Amino acid sequence: MRIKICSIMQSFYDKFDDSVELEKNEKRPCLIIIQLLYKGIKYDFAIPFRSNINGGAKRDEYFPLPPRKTTKKGKKHGLHYIKMFPISKQYIKKYYSENDENKNDITKIEKNLKQIVNEAQKYLEDYETGIRYNFCVDIDTIINEIYKEEVETQQEVAATEFHEEDNSDK
Repeated sequence: MRIKICSIMQSFYDKFDDSVELEKNEKRPCLIIIQLLYKGIKYDFAIPFRSNINGGAKRDEYFPLPPRKTTKKGKKHGLHYIKMFPISKQYIKKYYSENDENKNDITKIEKNLKQIVNEAQKYLEDYETGIRYNFCVDIDTIINEIYKEEVETQQEVAATEFHEEDNSDK
């Protein structure tokens, strides 16, 4: 399983209004997990690090990480599954991670990677079947937007191939 700690370009966030519930901050680090399954298709997903997750959040909504200096009393720090979103490589950029808090997070993530991947995949399976948390990201809208050019191209190729086959029968 390949992962990386990255941030997301502002041009990605600019594609969406607030209704999709993205945490629009290009400086926010995200854990990029390569190839999670959603609706039968594998996508890359970004799971944002959040230092002030609601204190009442259920454990299946996030993976806990040690509190940061910025974590407020009564809040939690972790990888927030309900804020995860599909991402394509063109919007991923390097994230500077050379500080002790980031190193501690990365160490915990590496030790628990299989669990994180399984929990993220379970979240996607639940989301796909209609289980949605308040303020969760609208995954389908994002997929439709960032992959629409790819899908349109695939449809054009398929249509061209169909017409070529149809014409060759004559």
